[in-house]
Amino acid sequence: MPIYDRNQKTKQAQLQCQACNVSFSSQINALSHQVDVYHQWVDACERLNKSAVAVEINDIDQEDD
Repeated sequence: MPIYDRNQKTKQAQLQCQACNVSFSSQINALSHQVDVYHQWVDACERLNKSAVAVEINDIDQEDD
């Protein structure tokens, strides 16, 4: 289970993986819960992975030219 730190004054929350110490921070509101921040982290990882794949495909296409 990740470590969850929430600061309502700054409207920031942070999750930290206990296995590898990678962390993620996000804007929160009064209704935000740990699971919301976790899903934002997963969504951000998916977006990064998709963009990395797109860059890799473009690099392969350029090598073929």
